[in-house]
Amino acid sequence: MVSANVDALSDSFESIISDRDVAGAATLGLAGAAGGVVATQAAGRIAPLIGMEAQPSGLQGLFVNGTVKMLVGAGLGLAAIRLGGTPGLVLGIAGLGGLILGGGDWINAVLSQSAGVPGAQTARQTYNNSGNASARVVSTSTSTTANASRGHEEEMDFRQVATNGNVEFR
Repeated sequence: MVSANVDALSDSFESIISDRDVAGAATLGLAGAAGGVVATQAAGRIAPLIGMEAQPSGLQGLFVNGTVKMLVGAGLGLAAIRLGGTPGLVLGIAGLGGLILGGGDWINAVLSQSAGVPGAQTARQTYNNSGNASARVVSTSTSTTANASRGHEEEMDFRQVATNGNVEFR
């Protein structure tokens, strides 16, 4: 069952799209993104205060991180109700952004525990934390004045090689 408020919000989004209101769509997008950024920054600062990782990858950490983001989003939503008007609407959309990112962390926590589904850890976190990766830029430059005039360009190749033998990007 969809509440009347959600239905009205959906109608508002439909009118923005059907009217091709680019400024309105950009405002809503930026407001939602700003709420997500605020919630993420808050979660990154609050988590260490309660003994959790700022960028969690495990089940408990992701649930806590998601909960903090949702609380920030709910707080933005409550502030939007108090403020009202257009600024309240923008703040409400920002709150929705925080709620969405928090829900995403919860979903990621559940999926990272399922068999065969990649976990929440990114390559950056895995390799930076374990310290077992190296990266280097390899240049295969043949640029000379003569080659440059014939259209040859300098080629750059990025390679990351893990010392544990699991990953190699070329």
